[in-house]
Amino acid sequence: MERYYFIDFAKNHSYPELVEEYKKFYSDNYELIFSYLVRMKRGMKQIDKDGLFVKDTVYLNGYLEVLDYLKHE
Repeated sequence: MERYYFIDFAKNHSYPELVEEYKKFYSDNYELIFSYLVRMKRGMKQIDKDGLFVKDTVYLNGYLEVLDYLKHE
């Protein structure tokens, strides 16, 4: 799942590096890239530092757990 990849990438890379990585996956879809970038890095005071908005990780993990539960129910 690409979201996990980008969450992991955002933890260890700066905003400019994340932009370049998104461009590899989403070519010229800058609207989509921008929306993902804002979500990943929102609230950060220094976007040139490594890190991300961790609530996305929690939401994604919860969503996948619910899907797994529903599959086995």
